[in-house]
Amino acid sequence: MRDLSSTTGPATDDIAGSSDFDSVLSMRLSRRTLLKGSLATATMTYLGGSLSLSASGDAQSTARRLKLNFQAIPKSIDDQVAIANGYQWHVLVATGDPLASDVAAYANDGSDEASSFTRRAGDHHDGMHFFGMGQSARWDAQRSERGLLCNNHEAVTAAFLHPKGETVADGKRISEDEVMKEMLAHGVSIVEVRRHQGSYVTHQDSPLNRRITPLTDMELTGPAARSPQLITKYSITGTRTRGTIANCANGYTPWGTYLTCEENWAGFFKRDESDNAKRSAKELAALRRYGIEGKGKHLWASVQPDTADHRFGRWHAAVTGTSNNGSDDYRNVANTFGWVVEIDPFSPTTSPKKRTALGRFAHEGAWPGPVIPGQPLVWYMGCDARNEYIYKYVSTAVWDPSDAKRGLAAGDK
Repeated sequence: MRDLSSTTGPATDDIAGSSDFDSVLSMRLSRRTLLKGSLATATMTYLGGSLSLSASGDAQSTARRLKLNFQAIPKSIDDQVAIANGYQWHVLVATGDPLASDVAAYANDGSDEASSFTRRAGDHHDGMHFFGMGQSARWDAQRSERGLLCNNHEAVTAAFLHPKGETVADGKRISEDEVMKEMLAHGVSIVEVRRHQGSYVTHQDSPLNRRITPLTDMELTGPAARSPQLITKYSITGTRTRGTIANCANGYTPWGTYLTCEENWAGFFKRDESDNAKRSAKELAALRRYGIEGKGKHLWASVQPDTADHRFGRWHAAVTGTSNNGSDDYRNVANTFGWVVEIDPFSPTTSPKKRTALGRFAHEGAWPGPVIPGQPLVWYMGCDARNEYIYKYVSTAVWDPSDAKRGLAAGDK
């Protein structure tokens, strides 16, 4: 566990370093009071080991009074939604649902055109956040009758996107349309929802409905921007990249923006063993840490011929050019992924920003701590790769409530 709250010295809790999570957790639990308010019992399981905390006295009485008041449902492996008596459910946003009224209903048989996914909800919904909205179509945390639902799309199931699954010949993808559909089904969907007759429905005509995909232009901001390790043929200054992939979990900011977290991004890139001879020892250590090697999980880099804007070749993270800095190929492209991406859902014309100050790893969420005027802001993040770390980010700037309506400009601060 690494505490990043100080960049000038060791962490103040004396637990930073290479300790495994079990030992870090044990130290924390021996030094903190976890049972506060109505919390009576907490159970955590980590890698097969479990830790149970039981309250006593008044806390146990509180737990009994707070018993959930519904009849439990039996265990089942049936492929269906099961809920307790007295409750109801309905689908709000499903894969392929139109985000505009002039988009045809999703056929869900593999026949939908790839380009239509620029205005359809993506696949494998993961991290979600609801942003309340007032009549001015701006963020209002006190409103819930309408708002913007943001959710990211971690992966795709090719068997459902294509009539016969992925078309592969000699280890290569031979259908540009199939690959484009897979790309466009990743990313983020933003859709306006409104309360209607006690439930919520999507508003397909909302001008705020939006798709963000692996083709969306994005700005690289923060301390890593302009680094030589971020130079690609797409951005020779190391300040921009295309899109976001493998988004898992999410977060939000006190100024009403959505944070989507790039998790298992490394597996999308092609990099053969022949590339190793062209890399420094430091580069090889970095590439191997997250497994940037092999053909890529969907073989996106294999499509031929490539497009003029390198939509497929940009997934080839190897030295293929002759430059000494990567400005004529995509050897560094994987370095432009693995970040937290900030999106202003209320400003559909703005480019998302990858916030490099929040670190590069297999991000599993970016959860804010208490927001207190005059105090720094805090986000907690986990790396979802094996034997990695939990991170804490603490801002240098302190929170000013007047920033609450500034969108991405507050994020820049």
